[in-house]
Amino acid sequence: MDSERTDAELVRAAAAGDEGAFDALYARHRDWVFALALRSTGRRDEALDVAQEAFVELLERLDSPGGLVLTGSLRAYLRPIVRHRAIDAARRAGREPRAETALEELLDRVAVEAGGAADLARVLRGLPSEQRELVLLRFVDGFELAEIAETLALPLGTVKSRLHQALANLRGDPRVARFLDPEG
Repeated sequence: MDSERTDAELVRAAAAGDEGAFDALYARHRDWVFALALRSTGRRDEALDVAQEAFVELLERLDSPGGLVLTGSLRAYLRPIVRHRAIDAARRAGREPRAETALEELLDRVAVEAGGAADLARVLRGLPSEQRELVLLRFVDGFELAEIAETLALPLGTVKSRLHQALANLRGDPRVARFLDPEG
């Protein structure tokens, strides 16, 4: 059963021509790819196009001579593809690609939908961009620390240090303490 196979096993099977393996990879990662594309573009229609383009590129790489050899997580592999496709989409639309704009829109949406989360959204905006990116990768995208290090091409110790500092910054702000304190 495909749900029991790892991403690496599915990638190898898809590269060998197993269409069901690619379908399983798509089903497993499509929501995450779309969410990342939406965060990167800030526009639903563009995010759908970006997600589709990312999976087409993955399929092309699987079909290329030698196939795709997955050495880390598939999400770490897909993330730069999605980001580059989002940049391309912005340029095709005649806009300057700005991940920060998409992040601002996401934080605004969170603030509106969650009411009390407005404070959390404001504090996240105040984090330095490298800390904010780590927080999003870890807690929104669900990346493990090693995956973040691989994705951002940073030493694991740097990722741990920056994430620790980001969480310290968040914990130190009374507006978000209630979100981080399980008894609050």
